[in-house]
Amino acid sequence: MIDWRFVFNNYVHHAKKIDGLLWDWPFEGTIIQHGEDFLNDTVLCPRRTFVDVGANVGAWTLRASRFYQKVVSYEPNPRVYKSLLRNIYLNKQKNVIAKNLALDNHVGLTEQAIVHSRTPAEQMQLAYVQTSTLDVENVIGENSLLKLDVEGAALNVVKGGIESIGKYHPTIIVEVHTEEEAKIRNLLKPEYSWTIKSRPAPLSGDWLYREDGKQVFLIGS
Repeated sequence: MIDWRFVFNNYVHHAKKIDGLLWDWPFEGTIIQHGEDFLNDTVLCPRRTFVDVGANVGAWTLRASRFYQKVVSYEPNPRVYKSLLRNIYLNKQKNVIAKNLALDNHVGLTEQAIVHSRTPAEQMQLAYVQTSTLDVENVIGENSLLKLDVEGAALNVVKGGIESIGKYHPTIIVEVHTEEEAKIRNLLKPEYSWTIKSRPAPLSGDWLYREDGKQVFLIGS
């Protein structure tokens, strides 16, 4: 028998409705309305699979799920991952699989930057997290979209999925955080051509990579 009081107190009581979806988040400053509407035409369109690497609490996962047959979301921060699971549950999204993993170019443990602060634009902190690779996970297939928001680790994520990417040629979105991450354009030449999208960089995010003073998003196809 379901204890509805337990369900309400643990999953619904602290949730807020935004954009027609119920949200739970672990601390103030968590990005629910991500300000990335310029990516809507790329993300919110029918495809087979959406691979959301660095899903946070599901800002893209939840909004995109109705357009895809399957969504696979990766979030290494245990606290944030719990909110991601709650948000999937609250919105009854049956086609979403969430994993408490970081993706990298090897399987094991690695030191990656993950959010510990209350302010998203502050410098990330390093922590050891469990890792896998895109090729091992085997989540990329025909007509896939791969979104990378991995705080500077995008090159390693792509290197760990080079076979899958070469075979299926997914559309790729990269939120660029570092100058090294911007080199992904060279790594995937000549198979990919890139479009640059941008938005004003946050005032407190001096560590973020910029082009012409703006935060950069790359779309590869």
